[in-house]
Amino acid sequence: MMGYTVVTFAVSLMIYAVALWLVP
Repeated sequence: MMGYTVVTFAVSLMIYAVALWLVP
């Protein structure tokens, strides 16, 4: 269960970083 939480956090963080990179 902990691994799933880490993966979800990593994926959401990556999506957030890509969104910040694409917005400007």
